[in-house]
Amino acid sequence: DFENERDAADAVNRRHGLEFEGECLRVELKGGGGKAGSSNRHHQDQHHHYPRANTRVVVTGLPHSCSWQDLKDHMREGGDVMFVDVERPGVGIVRYGSYADAQAAVKLLDGSIFADCLGDVQIRVRPEEADVGGGSARSRSRRR
Repeated sequence: DFENERDAADAVNRRHGLEFEGECLRVELKGGGGKAGSSNRHHQDQHHHYPRANTRVVVTGLPHSCSWQDLKDHMREGGDVMFVDVERPGVGIVRYGSYADAQAAVKLLDGSIFADCLGDVQIRVRPEEADVGGGSARSRSRRR
């Protein structure tokens, strides 16, 4: 149990869909209320079983001081963020709750300005599958 509703909703959003010992976790609010912050669009997308990679995006150009929490806050503009990891300085992986959210994040946040205590930087956001097999023409788009 959590002291407030927002903490419970954050826990659901961070843990729902997380892989644990080879299995995908299902985390819901007490009473079976479903995922926190979900909408009908999210429920419709969840009935389509897209490959997991299609819900993940790669974020590059991050400041070296970027934490996963800061990245998650920024990437929420694209949709329901399920998991965030800063893999190495400047590069993060974000998993969304649906394929549609991942696509929206690419469209909305690619080229966006990430505010950092040391200044603002422009980041790149692309689908994770663009990195598989040496990349695609899309992943080699011009630099801004």
